[in-house]
Amino acid sequence: MIRFAPIIGLKTKVSTYTSGTAQTHTTQAGTIGMWVRCVGPGGGGGGAAATAGGQISSGAGGGGGGYSEKLIIAPAVSYTYTVGQKGTGGSAGNNAGNAGSANTTFTDGAGTTLTGGLGGAGSGSAATGGLVFTNGIPSNQGTASGGDINISGSSGTSGWSLAAGGQAAAGAGGGSVFCPVTGPSNLGNSDGGA
Repeated sequence: MIRFAPIIGLKTKVSTYTSGTAQTHTTQAGTIGMWVRCVGPGGGGGGAAATAGGQISSGAGGGGGGYSEKLIIAPAVSYTYTVGQKGTGGSAGNNAGNAGSANTTFTDGAGTTLTGGLGGAGSGSAATGGLVFTNGIPSNQGTASGGDINISGSSGTSGWSLAAGGQAAAGAGGGSVFCPVTGPSNLGNSDGGA
């Protein structure tokens, strides 16, 4: 997602882009500044294999997207932007999810480039028995750059299982500036929400 608010005299108008690859944003005449926010897409969580008696499986969560924000004074005439789309969750079985489609970027091509990086995919998980703490490998978080404020997303977490007790938790999806993760969860982000 890209949200920007051009400043025209004493007026502002907020606009939001939720899709687009290498699209052009034309700065409105009279704009003296723009406040731009770029949010990278989240990655999809991993799938989990079918289990038999005494086995448990739980995939890892996808990584959260990065966030970049900047106040641009005396903006350029036009900018090129790309809005990355969220990754999808892994299909049933020991299958990794999908990373976000692309970084979210907003650039004038001459020195101003904001980037909200894409979150990585969570890994899938095989069925296991016994005590297992890493049923899925944590995903990479989206990074951020170019803004006055840059905040990386957080990594997704590994799933875990305790076959002897019949307990398991899917990996939690990584958080972003708009949806922080405050601790382990058994509610994984399997669809790569942004």
